[in-house]
Amino acid sequence: MSAVQCKLFVNSAQLIAKKHITRQILPDLKNDMYDSIRKNIKDAGAGTRCWPRANQTTDKKYGIRFDWGSKQHQEQTTQTGEKVLYRVIDLQLNANADNKQIRDTVSSDKRHTHAKRMQISIRVNEDGTLHKDFRIDHLVRLIENG
Repeated sequence: MSAVQCKLFVNSAQLIAKKHITRQILPDLKNDMYDSIRKNIKDAGAGTRCWPRANQTTDKKYGIRFDWGSKQHQEQTTQTGEKVLYRVIDLQLNANADNKQIRDTVSSDKRHTHAKRMQISIRVNEDGTLHKDFRIDHLVRLIENG
């Protein structure tokens, strides 16, 4: 069972700003996001910020954010009968991004505030805590590869 799964809401060619994401975001994400996920995955409310912390400077710099989605949902059961549960985080583009390509993409979206591009499901234990198999590198690879 995979500890991280990805669902794209757009064609991978439309994920945009791949160089910006790879150079500007992923190094910081690798350092900071694991702690945010580990500490908050069980109790964070849907729609609250996962990473980066909410402030105008990082919103502009990165141009993306991850918000917590729904709590545990069951995807499947293992051969031994163990439930496989996931917690969702949504990758969204920020309207006030410094990166013009990201800003233009958001402005063409119907909501004009942010645009959801990817939904990531992270495996959790039945008590809602982070599953032991989760590795931040798996998440980073999904984001890099779209």
